[in-house]
Formats: sequence, structure tokens, C-alpha cells
Amino acid sequence: MKIEPEFVERKYPNAYRIIGEDVKALSDLQNKLLKISEQIKDGKFPSFTELGHDAFQMGYKLGTIGESLWIAHRKKAITHSDLGDLVFIHFDADKVLPMLDKVGEELNNMLIERLAKNVGKEKARAILGW
Repeated sequence: MKIEPEFVERKYPNAYRIIGEDVKALSDLQNKLLKISEQIKDGKFPSFTELGHDAFQMGYKLGTIGESLWIAHRKKAITHSDLGDLVFIHFDADKVLPMLDKVGEELNNMLIERLAKNVGKEKARAILGW
């Protein structure tokens, strides 16, 4: 599920006061992740370090959002009605994992093509054990 800051702000204004910046940051990270497949097709190879950092930041932001909402609810700064079904917003693993698999396959194919281009098809086959 794509998290849109405008949707959260409109539907859950009291919660958005508390988590707005984290929701914006999470949305930016999601947009960055969704563009990876296009970048690979354009021949731009994303940095593995950057990909790992972005994945870590996404998990961190999700944790921060959950913790902030829990603390605010515990301190009675927000109520159940302020949260509605916001607490159930999460990544749909059935959609995200296949997308990540596809990105991984595209990266793998790109690396194999570069190897074949740099050392030749026969040497690449020998290196890969094919």
C-alpha cells in the first residue's frame, strides 16, 4: 500500500500532527524504491549501499511512526477515533516482495550482461559455471 501524506493528513489530522514528518519521509523513500526498476531499465545502476540504507530507513520510519502513535495514545494525546484504521496501514508483502524480486532479477541480469561484455561470453560462462 502506498502511503500518501496528503491522505493521512486529510483523514487523520490529529495523528498527522504527531507523525507528519515521518509519513513524508516514508513516502519519499517509497517513491525512491518504486523508481529503481525504471532506473535499471535506463542503464543506471543504483548503489547497493544506498539501497540497503533506504531499506533500513523505511523500516526505521515505520517503527518510529508506530512508536509515536503508541506513546501519544498512551499519554491520551490522541484517541482510538483519531487513529481509525491508520494503525493497520502497512506494506502489503504480497505486492512489495514480488516487486523486490523483480528488481533483484533485473540487477542480476544487468551484472551478467556487464560481465559478458567485459570478459566475453565464453569467459563469463566459465566464471559463472554455466
